[in-house]
This record gives sequence, structure tokens and C-alpha cells, in this order.
Amino acid sequence: MLTPSFDTEQNDEFVIITIKCPYIKISDVEFFILGTEFKFHCNPYFLRLNLPGEVIEDDRAKASYDVNTGNVVVHLPKKNPKEHFHGLGLLTKLLSGKATVSSDTAKRSCDPTNPNCKPLVEVLDSSDGPCARDNGAVEEEEFDWTIEQKLPEDQATSLLGTVHYGFANQYCGVLAKLQQEIPSIVDVPSDRLVPQERRIARITHEESSFSADHYIADYMEDEQIHLVMKFQPEWVNQLKQWIEQTNSVSTKLVDNSSIHHL
Repeated sequence: MLTPSFDTEQNDEFVIITIKCPYIKISDVEFFILGTEFKFHCNPYFLRLNLPGEVIEDDRAKASYDVNTGNVVVHLPKKNPKEHFHGLGLLTKLLSGKATVSSDTAKRSCDPTNPNCKPLVEVLDSSDGPCARDNGAVEEEEFDWTIEQKLPEDQATSLLGTVHYGFANQYCGVLAKLQQEIPSIVDVPSDRLVPQERRIARITHEESSFSADHYIADYMEDEQIHLVMKFQPEWVNQLKQWIEQTNSVSTKLVDNSSIHHL
């Protein structure tokens, strides 16, 4: 099973979990909400979270699936409104730990076999295809909710401090590798600097490496510099000729227009 990428947030009433799981069948979605434990399963995705506080499944609980983004957004009502769940952003911690549940919460838990228990998932944009509802009932084996899970590699590395860079942030670890193979080719070789820190490190390196003598030498031996300053590429003359021809044609058009008017 795959552990999907997910994100968490909260307000006074709800814990909001956004789960990235594109191309799923809504009829296969399963939820389990009890105490501090939240479980989500839809083949091939599985997510089990142990929250910092208790949530309940009542009439306020809801979930929606956006076909365009492939996101399932789940609203879990807090057992104690306005309670702040500390550590809700520590995703790796949510994946581990032991869930707890109080007796009254267990009594209020919605039994999936209960016909009065309303569906939790609402489709925001339905269409024909893998995301459409399947009306055919297919008997399946009971799912094992205790399987091991881990964050997707891209999300896990970002939480562990690995910084991506380059086009569309697709690369990581390249600077350290270059530094090992070709020493001194990279001025700021650290792979653990975020863009703001990398900019500060670059400016600091430039200021510490600045040599006034280097630029003074350019004034002492400036023959090559004068040659470069006087050089004009061929396209400059071509551009001047094109501008002169364009102005000439424009002038003739204006003169002909004036004569025709008279």
C-alpha cells in the first residue's frame, strides 16, 4: 500500500486533513474515526494518523473529493471545540504513536454497518472514468489497518531538511556531489540552505572574496579594455541601415498621403 502525501490544519471546530490521492474510486473509500485515531483507505492508498487530540464522528464530519486536483479534504470535528492540537504539523509523528479513545467517544462512533450512518465523502466534480461512483457491489476481503506506513520520499526528505533547487526544484544533493568530484567549482556547496539562507551565504562569499587590487589592475593595463569598448558587432550596422530604410519608407507614405488629400 502507498502512504499518500497529506497536509493538516485546524480551526476552532475542525481538524482538516487534505489527502493527495488522484484517480481513485469514491465507492472504495473507507474512513475510521475514533478518539485520536484517524484511518483512510482507498486502494492503493492507506493513511493512519494518531492525532494530538480527540476527534469525533457526528453530523458535522464531512469529506469532499475534488476530481480536478485529486484531493480528499476531510473535516474531523474536535471533541472539545477551541482545543488547540499541539504538534499537528509534525507529520512523521502523526504516522506513529499509539491512539487513545475515551469511553463516551467510543459510544458515539458511527458504525459503518448502521443504515443511519450517512456517507462521509461528497464528490465535488463527478465524471465518467476511474473517479466515478461504482454502483455494483463487490465483496472484498477485510482490510488490514495495522500495516506499516511511511511518508512519500519527496515529502519525507523535505521534513528531514533536504533542500531542493534548480529548475522547478527538481534537484537535491548535486552541490555536494560536485564539490567532491570538482573541488572549488561551487562557491556555496551546502545542500541544507533554504533559498534565503543560500542568498545570504552567496553575498557573504562575494564580499569576502572581493579584491580591489584586481579592479585597479584593469586601470593600469587597459589596452584590451579599450579595444573591447570600441568593438561593434556587424549587426549594429545592419540595424542602423534597417532603421534608415524604415524611416525613408514612412516619410514617402506620409508625403503620398498628403498629395492625395490635396
